Amino acid sequence: MNIMTTGIGSLPHINIDSALAYSFRHDVPFLPQLPIYNKNEYMIYQALSHLPGIQKPENGISLIDLKAWAKDRQNFLKRAKKAKTNSDYSSFLPDKDVYSALQAFYFEAENKNPKLIKLQMCGPFTAVQSLKLLDHSPVKDIPDLVNDILLHIELSIKALIQKFSTLDSRIVFFFDEPALVIYSSYQGLQYRLFERILKAARYLQEKNIQVGLHCCANILWEQVLAYPQLFNYLSFDVNASLHSLLDLKEELTYFCKYSNLSFGIIPTDHQHKSKYDPKLTSILKNIALSKNSTQFISAACGLAHQSLADTEEVFRCLNMEKTI
Repeated sequence: MNIMTTGIGSLPHINIDSALAYSFRHDVPFLPQLPIYNKNEYMIYQALSHLPGIQKPENGISLIDLKAWAKDRQNFLKRAKKAKTNSDYSSFLPDKDVYSALQAFYFEAENKNPKLIKLQMCGPFTAVQSLKLLDHSPVKDIPDLVNDILLHIELSIKALIQKFSTLDSRIVFFFDEPALVIYSSYQGLQYRLFERILKAARYLQEKNIQVGLHCCANILWEQVLAYPQLFNYLSFDVNASLHSLLDLKEELTYFCKYSNLSFGIIPTDHQHKSKYDPKLTSILKNIALSKNSTQFISAACGLAHQSLADTEEVFRCLNMEKTI
C-alpha cells in the first residue's frame, strides 16, 4: 500500500508563494484556497463567481441579489450555451480575484511535474445549501436559480479540468461537500443534486481524471459507498466518521475493492497530533492492504482558520504517521 500526504484546500497563508511552497511539500500538491489573504476565496463565491447577482462574501457568507440575477440571466445562459457548443469553458474559469494561487499553481506544477495534483471545488449540495438570498432565505425553492447554480458548477469544473489537463501530472479532483451532513433536509432535491455529482464524476473519469468526494462531517455514508466505480477517493474526518464507516463494514469493504480512502487523520481543533481510532489500523490492514492501492492522509478539514505554526505541525504529523 502506498500512503501519500495531501491537503484539503484552504490555507491561512497571506502570501501566494508561501502557500505554494507549503502545498508542494506534500506528496500530492493541492491547489491552495486563500480566504484570509483574499476574502473572495471563500468556497461558495469562488465556485459561483460568474453567476449573475452574486455578492462578494462578507464574513464568508455569500448572498445573491434575485433581481440582478433575473435581469442578467439570459446573458449568463447564452455564455453557458456558447461554452458548451464550442467545448471552450475558459470563460467560466475562476478569475485571479477569486482564486489567487490558481495560475501560479499551474506554473509550479508545470515546472515540478509531480505525479499527481489535487484540485477541489464546492459541490452542488454545499452551493445550494450555503448560497442565500439578500434576506438570507434559501435558494433551493427557486428552481431556475438552482438550475443556474448547478450549470455554473458544471462549467467551472470543466474549465479547471480543461486548463490543468494540459499538464503532464495526473489530476485528482475532489468535490468539497460539507453540506451532505443535512442530506435528508433537501425535501426531494437531494436526489437531483446527488445525480449531478454522479454525472460530473462520469464526465471526469471519461477524461481520465480521478474523482474524490470530501466531507468533514458524519454523513449517511452508505449513499456514497454505493458508487465505488465513480469515486476513486473518499475523504473523511477520522474522528467524526470512522465509527460510522466501520458500522458499514460490508459496504466499505466492497467500496475499497475498487476505490481508495483519504484519511483526515489530523484534527483541526488546535490539538494537532494524531488521534487514530484504534480500529483504523485494522481497516488499513484488512481493507487497504488487501490490494495494491494508494491511500491519502491529510488534515480533517481545510486549514484556513489555523495559524501558520499549526499548518507546520499538521505537516509534521502527517509525515510522522506516514512512516508508521
